[in-house]
Amino acid sequence: MKQITEWLMALSFTVTMLYLLEATITDPTYQNGLTARYQAREQTRQVQAQEWGDTLRTWGMWGGGGLAAVGGLVVVAWAVVQWQEQRTRRHEATEDHTTQRLRITTQKEIAVAYIALYRDREPDARFMRLADGTAGVYLPNENELVTIDACRAELATAQTTALTRRTPPTINVPGAPQERRFLVLGDLEQEDI
Repeated sequence: MKQITEWLMALSFTVTMLYLLEATITDPTYQNGLTARYQAREQTRQVQAQEWGDTLRTWGMWGGGGLAAVGGLVVVAWAVVQWQEQRTRRHEATEDHTTQRLRITTQKEIAVAYIALYRDREPDARFMRLADGTAGVYLPNENELVTIDACRAELATAQTTALTRRTPPTINVPGAPQERRFLVLGDLEQEDI
C-alpha cells in the first residue's frame, strides 16, 4: 500500500506541475513578456548586424583606399629607383666616355708637343696607338715608339731647360708622375731639433 501512496503522490505532483506549467505558458502577461524579450533580442541582433555592416564597409572603404595608396607609393618608389639606376648608368657611361676622350686628347696634345719639339730631328714623326692600347710618338728614322709617359718626361725636361734659358717657345706640359723609392740600410734615428 505504501507503494501505491507514493505512486499517487508522484502522480499528483506531476499533474500539479503540468497544470502550473500550462497556466504559466497560456498566461497573457507571460506571453507578452516572452514576446517583448524575443523582440528585444531580435532588435539587438539587427542593430549589431547593421553596426558590423557599417564597420566592415568603413574598413573596406578605408582599407581598400589604404591598399590603393600603398600600392601607388610602391609603384612610384619602384619607378624612382629604376629612374635613378638608369640615370646612374647614363652618368657612368658619359663619365667614362668623357674621361676616355680627355685622356686621348691629352695624349694627342702631348704627342703633338713632342713632335713640335723634335721636328728638326724627326720630321716624319707621328702619333700612334698600338693594338694593346699603348700610345706614343713613332719615330720612323729610328724605328722607335716613344711612349706618352716618356714624351711627357722629355717635354718637362725641355720645358725646364727652355725656362732657364728664357728662349721661346716654351711648352707647358705637366711632368710625368714619378714614384720615389728609397732603400734604407741600417737603423733610422730621429734627431731632436
